[in-house]
Amino acid sequence: MSMKEPTPRRRVKFTGTFTEEIRRLIKKKREELGLTYLTIAQFFKINWSTFRKWENGETINCGLRHRPLIEAFINGDLDTELQSLYASSSNKYPNTSSSKVYQAMERVANTYTLCSQNPAIGENMLTQNEQIAMDTLKHLVIASRNRQRQPNYGAPKGRKPRGR
Repeated sequence: MSMKEPTPRRRVKFTGTFTEEIRRLIKKKREELGLTYLTIAQFFKINWSTFRKWENGETINCGLRHRPLIEAFINGDLDTELQSLYASSSNKYPNTSSSKVYQAMERVANTYTLCSQNPAIGENMLTQNEQIAMDTLKHLVIASRNRQRQPNYGAPKGRKPRGR
């Protein structure tokens, strides 16, 4: 039985316009590599908010100097280089279920930074986040207490279950 060669993945051509497909591929690649906006922006030598705008739709086109780099990034040509450069980076998302938490924390931090011109909005956001955290902790404590109060339905009252 002969082994088939894997079908080469279609290379994406980037013309400088951020289509929905390009945005999706940029985000997928950044998350696949576990890179924060700050880390990938340092590699591209741009501000983190510029990369975020490329990914989220606030920018339509990019300059000529970034086009080949973006194309190489999307097509995976830079994966090894990025992984080796940022393997020990503290900005890298851990490859665990908690990575969503780190991503959310980064969004909060980035949003707060954007509020520098409107500090009242930033403080309001922090207050709301704190309230959500406190409410969540209250719910966890209540749920824990309820679990502790549940009766043991495995054995009749007053009798211990027999061992074997």
